[in-house]
Amino acid sequence: MKKFFTRISMMLMLSVFAYTANAQLTGTKTIPGDYATLAAAVADLNLLGVGAGGVTINITAAGGEVAPSTGISLTATGTSANPITIQNLSGAVYTITAGVGTATPTSVTQDGIFRLVGSDYVTIDGLTLVDNNTANPATMEYGIALYKAGSSNGCQNVLIQNCSITLNKINNVLGTAPMTDGSAGILMMNAVPTTATTAIVPISADGANKNNTFIQNTIKNVNIGISMIGFVDASPFTLADRNNSVGGSKASNGNFIYNFGGGGTTSAAAGIRTLAQYDLNVSNNTLNNVFDASGAAHATTLRGIYTNAALGASTTINNNTITLKSLVTTSQVAAIENVAGASGTTNRISISNNKIKDCTNTLATSSTWYGIYSTASASKLIILNNIYTNNQTNATTGVVHHIYNSGAIVDSVDIENNSISHAYVGAIANSGTSYGIYNASGTGANHYSVVNGNDFNNFTNVTTGTNTRYYLYTSNTTRGATMNSNTVSNITANHSGTTYLFFMGSTTTATGFTQMVGNSIVGSYTRTGAAGTFYGAYTTGSTLGSVNISNNNISNVTQSTAGTGTFYGVWDSNGGSPYTSVKSNQYNTVSNITTLSTGIFYGMFPNNHGLNTVFANNTIDNLTTNGILCM
Repeated sequence: MKKFFTRISMMLMLSVFAYTANAQLTGTKTIPGDYATLAAAVADLNLLGVGAGGVTINITAAGGEVAPSTGISLTATGTSANPITIQNLSGAVYTITAGVGTATPTSVTQDGIFRLVGSDYVTIDGLTLVDNNTANPATMEYGIALYKAGSSNGCQNVLIQNCSITLNKINNVLGTAPMTDGSAGILMMNAVPTTATTAIVPISADGANKNNTFIQNTIKNVNIGISMIGFVDASPFTLADRNNSVGGSKASNGNFIYNFGGGGTTSAAAGIRTLAQYDLNVSNNTLNNVFDASGAAHATTLRGIYTNAALGASTTINNNTITLKSLVTTSQVAAIENVAGASGTTNRISISNNKIKDCTNTLATSSTWYGIYSTASASKLIILNNIYTNNQTNATTGVVHHIYNSGAIVDSVDIENNSISHAYVGAIANSGTSYGIYNASGTGANHYSVVNGNDFNNFTNVTTGTNTRYYLYTSNTTRGATMNSNTVSNITANHSGTTYLFFMGSTTTATGFTQMVGNSIVGSYTRTGAAGTFYGAYTTGSTLGSVNISNNNISNVTQSTAGTGTFYGVWDSNGGSPYTSVKSNQYNTVSNITTLSTGIFYGMFPNNHGLNTVFANNTIDNLTTNGILCM
């Protein structure tokens, strides 16, 4: 009898197993039809799993549902052969409305509308997610989240596209790490959903969130548009998040993130924020924190794109359009801030073809404003073809950096063909330093610095300022440095502080070189503030190799208000003791200069001589000054 019952039990178990395997979801399922709601379809998918060929859940009619109080949670996973697709085919809006939350960004478990937990090969297409809660803690911490299921099970090969996510920006409480601050439209976490404030330590590459793509989504009324927090790995970074993309490589792939921040002063706000992301691509997105009447300027630290630390990582931030409107007084504002890539030996940071436009900073006093700010000591830094238009600040003492590299770049810096403008519109005079391009660092026997073809235009002060203004400032220790073919175009400057058009400080080895060639004023440069000290082309440092200062044109300058500043057309004090450098100072032009300053006027000021110096074929003419004229 015992043997008989054992056989029966085994047969029943095999039958159940066969039924379960055959019952896995495959093919196309519809809402309405096969399921009344998406929550019901996902629950069945989690229970039964995905069968051969994968499963597609099509929403075929307008309508909606209210998410469960814990949100819709997808735990099933697809594969490359058996993917999961959830898509709205109705041609009309299908809205998933948030339940009533109980958590905050400091809570162990977060509130959200839809989450994936360790799911792979999932496409979510065309969903509309809305949080109608109006008070904390009822508001959601995320619209769509990608969580890990454990230390060897991250989310991989997930595509989220064409979704509309609206949350509530009043959820702006400081998060407990790894959770970020306030509400996020899309949240990708190095945590499991039941312990969101505890970082996971992956034990294999399967424990990373990687190869995920977020494109063509519209995200609004959040504190952070998209937040991506990875595992802070050590070299060789095999356990780190990798190959995630926000916006993709095509212009049509970009996300539209707007009306972010402005919900309070508790935490920083950002359009896109990342940490520990490798081979990250953030491209073709449009970010505007006050796009329409429902947006509000942010009153504390505000960033458009913020790629935080990722040692040795490569990062691409290209073709984004960013508009930031702030109500900060002393806090930082940055359109693009990159910290990723430090201590790199072969990595590459590219920040190119971005538009920074229509930014305002209306209550600023000592606030620092950055257009593009990179601090990482990467191997290569590339900043090309970025355009600044119609940006302004009311700051009184705050510093403005349009492009600022403070990272000790190991191999090469390439800052070229950027177009930069800015306006100081405050009723109180600005005394803070202004930098158009500040390449402050770069070091190493094989480092090269290229700062070429940039244009500075439309720098204005409504109220006469006293600020020092550097249009182009580069200073580093390098194998080779060029500052060529940069232009300052048709500027009327209402300030009295010191002016540097082209400032180059470089130190090179005996085989290195410094070039300042072909920089010029295009049109005219008019200063209406009291005539402070003025430097046209200025080079200094301890170059032991060759120095070439040629074909620079400092012409058509008018300083129309009396002052005491010294005027230098071309200043050259570059050369290291014992002055072994080979120097060429030729074909420079200082012409059509009118200044009411009583200070000394120097057309050319060669301060250091090299072992072999050529000083010839320079033109100095048509000069008018109230000071002492020294040619």
